[in-house]
Amino acid sequence: MKKLSYSPDYKDKLILLKQDLDIKYGQPVRRKVFSEINHRIQLLKSNPHLGISVRDMTGIDCDFFYIYVEHNFIILQ
Repeated sequence: MKKLSYSPDYKDKLILLKQDLDIKYGQPVRRKVFSEINHRIQLLKSNPHLGISVRDMTGIDCDFFYIYVEHNFIILQ
């Protein structure tokens, strides 16, 4: 299984996202969004080719794949 790498400011962004979703839409929507993000992370970890190849998209020689979930990018290395 591939290793999931988080950006250094990942926790800060999650906190801000949670706060923003709670204020704008309420906790039920926030829980649904985070459930979908976590679900997609698990799918990507199990099968990285569900994601988009960063190499194919950018031409940069790397083994990263990413998915876009609820206005957030998740990158698997």
